[in-house]
Amino acid sequence: MAQQDLPSYQEVVTGDHPGSGHLQTLVLNGRNIVASENTECVLYELNSAPCEAMAHTYSITKVGSRPTSTARQGRASQRRHHLYDFSKKRAFSLKDLSSRVAIEGKASREASYSDVTLAGGLSGWTACTAKGHFAGQVSIRDRLKKFDGIVWTSDDGLIVALETRPTMGEDGVLDGQAQLNIHEALPAKDLDLLVACWMARLWMESKASLEAGQPRSAGSVFNRLWRQQPNIAKLGGSTSTQYAS
Repeated sequence: MAQQDLPSYQEVVTGDHPGSGHLQTLVLNGRNIVASENTECVLYELNSAPCEAMAHTYSITKVGSRPTSTARQGRASQRRHHLYDFSKKRAFSLKDLSSRVAIEGKASREASYSDVTLAGGLSGWTACTAKGHFAGQVSIRDRLKKFDGIVWTSDDGLIVALETRPTMGEDGVLDGQAQLNIHEALPAKDLDLLVACWMARLWMESKASLEAGQPRSAGSVFNRLWRQQPNIAKLGGSTSTQYAS
């Protein structure tokens, strides 16, 4: 679906857009994804919190429950399925400057897609595309209203989810929680991939935001001062800076 044809976030929420309908809300709580209706129910786990952007590679595990011999007492054991790993993908072409994330399937073919690339937009990660699967972007109408909710669509243009993005203050503290409101029933394999795309997008956006707010490292400052020294000898001379007395 072209961006100019994309309905606003609010139009989907209020049901003004045909086919819209809320089914489930997923909430990111640290490194766990829970259901808003039952925050004690962990649906997915990550090895690290994506909003903190501390890891180089992230793993997504789906958490389920199965009855045990003590099921009569209301207990169940948890089973975990390692679905995906994702990490930043190296660029090999100067013609394509968009940032990319490699999403690698770790489960069976029935449960995960083997190799998916999520590409960010040229202006950042408010837009991204997993070709053949999903795309997420802020609609033009929302941009004009300075609202930054993200509408996720399937490859054929069907609106499948709405993403609520937390805002990050100057102190690096998040205000609110990241949420994904599912608006279309999807096969489990596709829903799991959508969750992986959501986490990868959020990670890259958080990473860029945190890096933009950080001061330059001591090494980069040293290198800048070194290049600016006026009296460095080009061929083996003294590297001391002369000061006027």
